[in-house]
Amino acid sequence: MAKRFTTLAGYTSCHILFIPAMTDAKVKAALLTNLQNKGVLLVGEEAGLAQQGVVVNFYLENNKVRFEINIETAKQHQLKISSKLLGLARIIGPH
Repeated sequence: MAKRFTTLAGYTSCHILFIPAMTDAKVKAALLTNLQNKGVLLVGEEAGLAQQGVVVNFYLENNKVRFEINIETAKQHQLKISSKLLGLARIIGPH
């Protein structure tokens, strides 16, 4: 089931949280801070968001949608990423 949160106050616990590019910068920063080490798969679609703390981030390259994975953030969230998925992604962080 998918839920839409329009405010930070409306947020309830979830397993996967998608942060759209149009999200307010203060809300985005609060989500990234408050959900650290909570076991939530954070997914984004904005340049530089993987470096800021999302696990999976989508981006455009040569008119194709690609994705990057921040493996350090995944470890902090106690998430395991399959080696097949990692083989397709651009890796962010030490590898």
